[in-house]
Amino acid sequence: MKILVIGGSGHVGGLINPYLKAHHQVRVLDVKPPADPALEFVQGSLLDLDKVRAAMAGVEGLVYLAMGTTQGDDMQRAPSAYDVNVKGVHLALACAADAKVRGAVYASTLSVYDNWAKPKVQNEDTPPDASHLYGFTKRLGEEVCAWIARTRGLPVFALRLCSPVSDADWQKSYQAAYPGATSARDVAQAFHLALVTEHQGFTVLHITGDYENRMTDLSRAKTVLGWEPLTRPSAAPRASA
Repeated sequence: MKILVIGGSGHVGGLINPYLKAHHQVRVLDVKPPADPALEFVQGSLLDLDKVRAAMAGVEGLVYLAMGTTQGDDMQRAPSAYDVNVKGVHLALACAADAKVRGAVYASTLSVYDNWAKPKVQNEDTPPDASHLYGFTKRLGEEVCAWIARTRGLPVFALRLCSPVSDADWQKSYQAAYPGATSARDVAQAFHLALVTEHQGFTVLHITGDYENRMTDLSRAKTVLGWEPLTRPSAAPRASA
């Protein structure tokens, strides 16, 4: 499948592109080139409508990974947060719908909750309650996804990610505590399955490395995508959870 990865040169893109390119033709749209020079690259802003439309040509699937700046206080970050997590999502999905793209996958976050691991946060039906800018604007991005899916007929998955890290760093984190973080290969597999799974409408899924479902109920991802975290610790002992 030919896919467009918007924001594919960032942290999550760097983690999952090596896995995605084994299954798909990957084109990256970003202001800077991806780490892998072999990937097709379109340089440009996600707010440049003409650039986004051009990058969408011939694409069957869309992955939206972009995130705003993390520098400064909320007032300083707000323009970027709304541009990237709300406006950019709208432009990308609308262009995808115009281009008859088969489906889109939006990288959301468990930061839509103030504390996703507290006992009452069990599954995707738990109402988001983020009081911080990043989680709030990512939640608004989900609302844009739902609206585009409803009004334009574009199937959209929102994957609420939890601390995506390299496979090696996942192993290190496990030595410190039971993981909520998610390994690169598990994150990439979730995106791959979301791209190839037949789907209608808008669906939110929680994606974490919590393979024992201690903090999150991952059953919906398994039912809908056939996904579950497969990464396991390669060595013991570790600190008690």
